[in-house]
Amino acid sequence: MCKMISFLMFSAAALFAQTHTTTGSRATQSALTVTPPPVVSSSDPLHDLFPSSYPLMQPITALPINTHTMTPNNGQPTVNGNFKAMFGPARLKIDASMPTTLSNSLTNPTILKRVKLTEFAGESDASTGTVLPIGGCKIEGGTDNHCLVFDQGTGMLHEFANVSVDANGNYTASQYTRWLGPKKTTARKNSWTSADAAGLPMLPLLLRYAEASTGTIDHALRITFNLTRANANNGYYVAPASHAAGNNWSTAVVMGARLRLRADFDVSGFSPTNRAILNALKTYGAVVADNGQTGFITADNDPRWNFDDLQKLIAVRMDDFDIVDTGTPVDSEGKKAY
Repeated sequence: MCKMISFLMFSAAALFAQTHTTTGSRATQSALTVTPPPVVSSSDPLHDLFPSSYPLMQPITALPINTHTMTPNNGQPTVNGNFKAMFGPARLKIDASMPTTLSNSLTNPTILKRVKLTEFAGESDASTGTVLPIGGCKIEGGTDNHCLVFDQGTGMLHEFANVSVDANGNYTASQYTRWLGPKKTTARKNSWTSADAAGLPMLPLLLRYAEASTGTIDHALRITFNLTRANANNGYYVAPASHAAGNNWSTAVVMGARLRLRADFDVSGFSPTNRAILNALKTYGAVVADNGQTGFITADNDPRWNFDDLQKLIAVRMDDFDIVDTGTPVDSEGKKAY
């Protein structure tokens, strides 16, 4: 998450701590004194969290390749050419370490724990603080340590970032975003972040085993890049992203950029699960959601993933993708990138 390199961790009677280690794209986690969340049923309550009209649920097969010239000070010929030149050697990889938590506050109410918001309180959905909506939350390890909670009782999606807990059990978070539910929120205010750097939802864009195993994924997938385009106003983003976290003036990749796997990329030699992932990347693409390791698609930490099989996706190179034209990137002041 933009400028958010801190830790999301909830504990106390209603919360828990966990450790996390990663080897390649495989992650292991252990939870302490926590009741496991409900098992996702065959009906998959996390499917279709957002309406099909939301841009990241829309196919991009018919969109043209982005050929706009990037003018600010780097002299690169085109967005697409710059992208291929800089990231072509990179490989597609899956980071299957993002946990999610299901709850139901209507049937299983719990004591709520107040969380104080800090750095991005003014860009949160509760500027003076909020409460953890359930009694426990599985926490992502690594740097950002996100917490993603879907409340089946209210239809509300709660996403937190940059939380820490002090010795007295007081919790702070840099950002809190509430999606769906009665508010039916599907966009942030311009220049506002979310729990993700691009101001996008996280859970609806995760690669999830429950979907991939069916052979069909019908939404864009969250992807990270080491470098995203910077300027004097923190960089550029393209809708439906609402926030930038630029860290390099010469790269072409912006927050919210949509990448599409080439239609002629041969998927026949891959497993059914991997074919589902690759076909989704052809149809819905990947969306740049945060700074991170280049070419990493974020997946849930479902224990049913076959990591040896997922590793075979490293055969896909970043220059097997095109950046498609989804609009003109702007910065926080509305200045256009080209």
